[in-house]
Amino acid sequence: MQRETVEAISRNLYREFGSGYKIYPDIPKQGLEEPCFYIHPLPVKHEQKLGTAYRREQSFDIHYFPKEEQSSKELSDTEERLYSCMEYITLGEKLYRGKEMKAEVRDGVLHFMVDYDIPLRRIEEPDAYMEELEVEGMMK
Repeated sequence: MQRETVEAISRNLYREFGSGYKIYPDIPKQGLEEPCFYIHPLPVKHEQKLGTAYRREQSFDIHYFPKEEQSSKELSDTEERLYSCMEYITLGEKLYRGKEMKAEVRDGVLHFMVDYDIPLRRIEEPDAYMEELEVEGMMK
């Protein structure tokens, strides 16, 4: 489920920023090609709501590495664009809204945090029916 959410975030980033920005869903082994995004999944919270209904809260820290070092204009412009493009993501055919969005710049890198609540339902297999039952008896 988390991998599908990362892919949905990547699609939104690509639609908003285009092919001029590299998007890394995993930490690259070699150097980064800036400007780029790295999608860092944070711990997932999973809780049962009622019966077979669950809620999974997935949190992400989207790192943005700017083309120009210490470019506050580039960082603030990117932050504004992230607020709009991360508001909704599509998983399957459903839209999910981002919540608890916040951003901060640390060491020249923009960190954009967002949470997505995904409702889940566990599908249980029905019990197997008996194949045959013979009953013997008589009435008085």
